[in-house]
Amino acid sequence: MGGVYEYKEFYAIQNKTGSNRALRVGGKVAFRSGDWKARLERDDGPPIPISPLSPKFVLVLTPPREHTKQIDEVTLEEYREENPPHEYYEVVFSVRNEDGSLTDDEPPPSLLVEHPNGPSPGQPPGG
Repeated sequence: MGGVYEYKEFYAIQNKTGSNRALRVGGKVAFRSGDWKARLERDDGPPIPISPLSPKFVLVLTPPREHTKQIDEVTLEEYREENPPHEYYEVVFSVRNEDGSLTDDEPPPSLLVEHPNGPSPGQPPGG
């Protein structure tokens, strides 16, 4: 059994127009015990074959030295990419340990990127 209890309030937002087209990704992770650490990193490996407009992120987990019996919630530091080269449609996640090894935890679900000042790519205006 992995350390993740649940994922909360994950988001992916990118403004479509204006001087600030930053991609912002973040959320919270609740762990089964205390003192876990977690961070988001951009996975710069090969693009997803389905769409280069779906950036990949790795949720890197660092387990505690000693486990406690309480559920602990960690707010991830927001990943921010200023003026990305693309208008993104979806973000995809994987989960790894600090040493790069796989975990038993399921990744957060993929998220459609919100575009607060315009429709998402392939989406009609108003849709």
